[in-house]
Amino acid sequence: MTKQVTPDIDKALKNAMAKLKEDSIKKENELEKKFWSPISVPIQLRDVLTQRTKPELDEIRRTLELKGVSSLKKADLIDLLVEALPQHLEKVCKQLDNGRFGLLGIIVNNGGYMIAPSMEKHHIAFFS
Repeated sequence: MTKQVTPDIDKALKNAMAKLKEDSIKKENELEKKFWSPISVPIQLRDVLTQRTKPELDEIRRTLELKGVSSLKKADLIDLLVEALPQHLEKVCKQLDNGRFGLLGIIVNNGGYMIAPSMEKHHIAFFS
């Protein structure tokens, strides 16, 4: 026996789906804005890190396997990462696939920046 969906339940489901779609579009727009926010060139590592949230900085710290510093405040964590990232550059580069490593090569050969390439969102997210 199949259950009948009442008009109220059907309306609630449609509203919930519309809200999910609206939230998804809003989140995508927020990410797009974050990915392509204006920057001044040249930009310093400290400036880039300052634009990140504390949880994003913590993720970098975990990726670099920096131990015993989880309780640092954002400013102190930025100071630590400014020192640690150059020392861990080889490790970071080894995590890149050929395409992403190639993009870094283009950036280096172009004085530290490049015009935004056409990339899929999941590729952009990798660099954010």
